[in-house]
Amino acid sequence: PDGRRTMTWFHPAGTLTNGDADVHVTPENAGWAYSGLRVFTLSAGKPVTVSLDGEEGVIVPLSARNVHVTIDGAEFTLEGRDGVFDSVSDWIYAPVGSSVTLAADSGEVAICTARATEVFPVAHIPAADVSVEVRGSGQATRQVTNIATPGSFTAAHKINVCEVITPGGNWSSWPPHRHDGIGDCATNNEEIYYFRIGHTDKPHGDPIGTGLFHVYTVDGSVDETV
Repeated sequence: PDGRRTMTWFHPAGTLTNGDADVHVTPENAGWAYSGLRVFTLSAGKPVTVSLDGEEGVIVPLSARNVHVTIDGAEFTLEGRDGVFDSVSDWIYAPVGSSVTLAADSGEVAICTARATEVFPVAHIPAADVSVEVRGSGQATRQVTNIATPGSFTAAHKINVCEVITPGGNWSSWPPHRHDGIGDCATNNEEIYYFRIGHTDKPHGDPIGTGLFHVYTVDGSVDETV
């Protein structure tokens, strides 16, 4: 009614399923140019194959162990983890135009994607080589796991992937900030948040968990609290 742009920024669990994927974000359904995400729940005897046409990818086990990955015929095994709150995982970079097949007995695996044109080689990064830092202080203290960020992994064209673990009662994305490429902001960085909410000592969260997230734009066209 007030003429503001209308766009859905929040997609509840189960609303972005597509074929084998529990979650399938594309630049088209997100309304931007580059970033995408596929999340798969794997099961024994049911491999999943994804073609990265015009995209590069970062493959991260979320709650799966011994994930067998085939990229253009080359075979790898990701050790993985029991859940995102359990430990840091190893991961694999998959180049533009590659064919990726995933197989595991159980668990959740993500393929983070970015539209790209430059081709870089496949890379398997051990968990021990993933950079982890603590940001903020007080109730804005959180852990940032730099999986494939510009400062931690340079053998990629466009993609930028990290995980943030925020203790219960604390804030992330603090202080409020933007990277929209508008005005004096030189960086245009599209951002997908795939949330898991922790509960007690469960390694991959629990539906009983709750959280609060606020996203807004400088022009007021977006102002949503979830």
